[in-house]
Amino acid sequence: MHPPQPRLARGVHQGARQKAAQATALEAVGDGRPSDAITALSTLLDSAPPSFVGWTFPIEAMFLGLRAEPGFQQVLAKLAERAK
Repeated sequence: MHPPQPRLARGVHQGARQKAAQATALEAVGDGRPSDAITALSTLLDSAPPSFVGWTFPIEAMFLGLRAEPGFQQVLAKLAERAK
């Protein structure tokens, strides 16, 4: 068992995971794998506590091509729900 991490260390670790998940989505889009990108974004939102995470998804230039995808619309709806 690992000793408890200070709150700041947990936040830094979680932030790194969130950035890695978004980078995975960006890479998937660049590789022409929209479904993988959507899965990465959805998983990120599911695993992150309500916060600013994902606020840039709607305006991220790399994600503009995903707008026609129903799965991306679900990600945006989830993001909107989290903002309430």
